[in-house]
Amino acid sequence: MNADEMKEHQRRLEMELALAAFTLRMHTKLTANMHKGGRANWQQTQVHDLFSRLDEEVAELQEAKWSPERAHDFAKYAEAIANECADVANFAMMISDWYLERAKQIQKQNESTS
Repeated sequence: MNADEMKEHQRRLEMELALAAFTLRMHTKLTANMHKGGRANWQQTQVHDLFSRLDEEVAELQEAKWSPERAHDFAKYAEAIANECADVANFAMMISDWYLERAKQIQKQNESTS
């Protein structure tokens, strides 16, 4: 492997590690809320309600960025920001899943009527 390939490999590895850490944070947040019903719950929710929750989480992230913690305990501040980012990502995932599930259902209906 030449130097350019090594640099590219290093960049990919760094990206994959960051993605894995973020995905783990998302998963941890989701499993902590399994008592709310998990996937079955968000699939039964009206999609506009999921969008409203996404907006709320974005607002919480915006609020968190101005937390006074950033001056006193940056590690705690960074954790709070990362957790809010995971909340935003989880609601975006739920919306994506909601739409993709509806698309599958429509496709199945179309196939059964053809």
